[in-house]
Amino acid sequence: MANTPWSSCIPQGTSIPVSRGQIQILYAGNKAQLNHLRAEIKRWDKSIESPSPSQRDSLWLAGHATRLWDQAHSFGETALSVHRLKEMVIDNPRVEVSVLAVARASSNRRIIGLCNYRRTWCNSIALDVVTARPDLIDKTASGVGVAFLHHICFAADQIEAAAIWGECTQNSKSFYDKFVNWHKDTEDLMIVPRAAYLHLKQTLEAKWQAAAAAPKNV
Repeated sequence: MANTPWSSCIPQGTSIPVSRGQIQILYAGNKAQLNHLRAEIKRWDKSIESPSPSQRDSLWLAGHATRLWDQAHSFGETALSVHRLKEMVIDNPRVEVSVLAVARASSNRRIIGLCNYRRTWCNSIALDVVTARPDLIDKTASGVGVAFLHHICFAADQIEAAAIWGECTQNSKSFYDKFVNWHKDTEDLMIVPRAAYLHLKQTLEAKWQAAAAAPKNV
């Protein structure tokens, strides 16, 4: 595959094992990467002749993630790595920081998902967007959603965030149902305290370690 603005990026956190290789998480850091993402989203749009409601959600959310990051980047309020995020928090404990993370497949090094999250002034993680390439929506084997969920838990742990919170869509709620205990008075707002997200992170890692150690069928 030809070089892209992402070719020199260092993966953040753990690479996530999936049925076909691994998923790496990369952070956007410049306009060239943003423009590449926007061109990729246009290709996703053209590849779907008659998108389902969840695929339309995916396309809109992907574009929304780039707009959120672009606005924050214009004010210097973005982090291009987990290490830089930690540095910014140490420098200013009340700083708001936006991160645009992408999921890259190790098999062909293509971008297969986007995630936008924010470190809030009171040291929580606000999960604004998690979405996958439209043709992967509703295919749990793709692993994109789980990869981002684990990474968000990892990033939150690195800055000792008090909680992870975010709003789900009607099409994403069934995915989060497997991992999140909802507040009794809401169906669209998830709040995951530190103890809960650390438990989720450890549970996913234990599952992957067990799968890696299991005998392989010949």
